[in-house]
Amino acid sequence: MHFLKGMDVETGAFNEFMINRAVETGEVALPVHEESAVAWVLEGPDRQKYDVRAADLSETGLMLSMDQRLPLGVWAKINMRCGIVFGRIRRVAPRPNGEFRVFIRVDELIPR
Repeated sequence: MHFLKGMDVETGAFNEFMINRAVETGEVALPVHEESAVAWVLEGPDRQKYDVRAADLSETGLMLSMDQRLPLGVWAKINMRCGIVFGRIRRVAPRPNGEFRVFIRVDELIPR
């Protein structure tokens, strides 16, 4: 996954170059840094909405910061300014400040 140039920072929208490149190469990336987002747990008894921050995106997935622990292994949907991410929660790590880092393997990205 390569970080593609050309995202409209004000609106969070992908421009035509980014969309064409993603279609041609299969490489899609989200340029995020502590962006406010909303996450939904899609399975299990804890199917609810959470306010989160998209902290980082790498080749292996998406990292979120949040105030609550999420269950491991469940499917989640993350609604971000620049797209919707679907993936499985792979790791939850507590931080000294009481927050949690949630690591999600990105299985699908639907750009806006």
